[in-house]
Amino acid sequence: MTLKDTSFFVRAGEIYGIAGVSGNGQAELAEALIGAQEPTSGEIWIEGMGDISRASSGQPRSAALAAIPADRYAYALAGGLSIADNFAVANIRSGRYGRAALVDRAAMRRDATAAVADYDVQGVRSVDQKAALLSGGNAQKLVIAREFSREPAVVVAHSPSRGLDARACAAVHERLIAARERGAAIVLISEDLDEILSLSDRIGVMNRGRIVTEFVRPADRQAIGRAMVDHA
Repeated sequence: MTLKDTSFFVRAGEIYGIAGVSGNGQAELAEALIGAQEPTSGEIWIEGMGDISRASSGQPRSAALAAIPADRYAYALAGGLSIADNFAVANIRSGRYGRAALVDRAAMRRDATAAVADYDVQGVRSVDQKAALLSGGNAQKLVIAREFSREPAVVVAHSPSRGLDARACAAVHERLIAARERGAAIVLISEDLDEILSLSDRIGVMNRGRIVTEFVRPADRQAIGRAMVDHA
């Protein structure tokens, strides 16, 4: 699906939910926002940074933006690397673990071990094991633990609770709300309308590659549903 004139803004301290029937451009929008795909036109602005739409996935974008993609192994994890390496990558450039050529691997393992426990990542015998050995839900927990290990100004979360049990879903939602409360701007893209309705301050509806209408909380479920399927 090609995005067409998809325009919206998100304030600091706000969750902007994007609802829609699968295949109406949500995946393409998420990929553009996190830098997985470079848009052919348009701009993506972050206050204080300007247009990041042509930026690489390196430090300028990653320092300000936390990415929780729906496809964990395509865009968020390197399955052949260890859990510790996958967790620490978000902070390598910050100098948290020393210089890039000589990182403090003991500190990386220590932080990863604490995150695995804090986020209840199951199936971990050692943080030196490959991330590919994690189940889908536990891989998602690792991604979320890494992205929230710092305090990004913007969070892009695409189907963040997909594959998680009820307890883990609630924990993810609590993390998103906490990020909003500390002032982050959050874009929540989900096909789970209950998730959108329960978390979002404002809701945009995607239909055929564009935002067709917006709603302010409390939003009318039936009106959102009509906007999702109305192709006029």
